[in-house]
Amino acid sequence: MAEVTVSQFAEVLKVPVDRLLVQLDQAGIKVDGPDDRISDDAKLELLTHLRRSHGSGDDGDAAPRKITLKRKTQQELKLASAQGRARTVNVEVRRQRTYIKRDVLEEQARQQQDEMDAKRREALLHKIQQLMYERAMFAPIIEQAGLIGVGPRLAEVPTITGHPFISPYEDLKLK
Repeated sequence: MAEVTVSQFAEVLKVPVDRLLVQLDQAGIKVDGPDDRISDDAKLELLTHLRRSHGSGDDGDAAPRKITLKRKTQQELKLASAQGRARTVNVEVRRQRTYIKRDVLEEQARQQQDEMDAKRREALLHKIQQLMYERAMFAPIIEQAGLIGVGPRLAEVPTITGHPFISPYEDLKLK
């Protein structure tokens, strides 16, 4: 593209001429008025200045740092009771997984390893641990989706000591 005037360039960009003049001045490109010509190099310099000032560089910061996926499944289970009647139970399982970018944590860990001072190193370690805690960096090992049969027909609710579950269904006693 050949050299064009500032007013022609503003028309192509669909911005007011005075706003373009201010942006050119902020980028350090010397222009006297709307009739001055600007080169392709000056246009590229303006583009890099605008990218730097608006924060959309080519370093991949546009992607989100944390993504949370929520999934819900519904099923119907048919259970047979002792009297021979079948019951249908609706079961809904909800899963939530959070994924984060690791580059932020890896950068913090690298800083912590490079630090010689013990106090500052410990402070960086606490900062990394806080970031990991805030960003939910854990994954469930098992999914607990146990059926719990508690109701007015039970004589007692036999529980397993130290666990939130009831004992096996063979141990249930009806009234």
